[in-house]
Amino acid sequence: MNGLLADGIFLGLPMADYLADPALSGSAFYALLTDPGAITWDSPANPLFDPDAAEKKTLGQARGSASHCAILEGIEAYEAAYCVAPNGALKTGDDMSAWLARAKAERADCAGLRTSGKVAELRARIEDARQRIAEDDPLWPVFFDEKVGGRAVLSAGDDAFVRLLHRFVHADPDCAKHVTGGLPEVTIVLTREGVRFKCRIDYMTASTDLDLKTYGRPPNLDMDLKRHLVRQNFYNGAHLQAAHNHSMAAQAGQLALHQDLPIKCWGETSANRATDLTSIFLLREYKPAVFRWLFVRMDGAPASMVVPFRQSDGMYQHALEQIDQATDIYREYSERCGAGELWLTSHGEQEIDDTDWPLGAWGG
Repeated sequence: MNGLLADGIFLGLPMADYLADPALSGSAFYALLTDPGAITWDSPANPLFDPDAAEKKTLGQARGSASHCAILEGIEAYEAAYCVAPNGALKTGDDMSAWLARAKAERADCAGLRTSGKVAELRARIEDARQRIAEDDPLWPVFFDEKVGGRAVLSAGDDAFVRLLHRFVHADPDCAKHVTGGLPEVTIVLTREGVRFKCRIDYMTASTDLDLKTYGRPPNLDMDLKRHLVRQNFYNGAHLQAAHNHSMAAQAGQLALHQDLPIKCWGETSANRATDLTSIFLLREYKPAVFRWLFVRMDGAPASMVVPFRQSDGMYQHALEQIDQATDIYREYSERCGAGELWLTSHGEQEIDDTDWPLGAWGG
């Protein structure tokens, strides 16, 4: 599926198709309020845009994505999408140099290979040599950021951590009830006043619109974990995404279901996921759902916390106001620069005020 998505609900929509649609999402609002030009700079409208570079994940991000898949979609879905790196997978420059030395020693057609250089140069030599090597040859090189048999590669340690995290979350009653009995990866697209919006809810149940967030370091000694996580995510615009996703879900009950891919729900494979979705919306008519973050620690001893973000929260209402402000900025730039064109942001000439300086800089 390519291009613009129709208004409606999509279940199991590939992430690449979701990202390819330029409709406004939670992350777009954050960019519009802080760096409007990034909306088109990080898109095909930019002649320098490199989609391959944009899709590459660091090894740490790969662990997070894998944990996301395992926790929300189940171990079967995780095992279909990820595998442990084969022995000898090439990860660092030293790995690549060692492979080049081995190929140079074992194959006459690789005798001229240089074994030193920058990582990009080493990789280019290996990829060139791979054209002359059969895939079932023990020397066949596999890079850590490639897919093997269509599955993304993880280290054995990351695989073990993901499985541990899945077991930890599903064994915790406070967490488990929000990641079972519902539907993962629910995409909603709708148009309001000529502007297209989209969201992707990590897990939807009758009572919760869930966003799975990961974190690393614990809080400082004088700050409790809840405040640490909420403040940390506020500065990344998580409140905008939360209010947007939850308000989109509240409007989704009358939308058409456009795509239904077979994944796990209600504890077993469902024969009719449209019925499952209808049941969720019917139950919400009796008791509205609440948006919740599920925070899971990704570095160190497993830890988790569920934090509701309710419509009665003052920050929720502030987020809706900021979303309206961001949407106005989007309309302004779209009209000024034209659809599908690169936005060039100018902040004009601005005078310095004493309050712009750090307080101690002028003896305050």
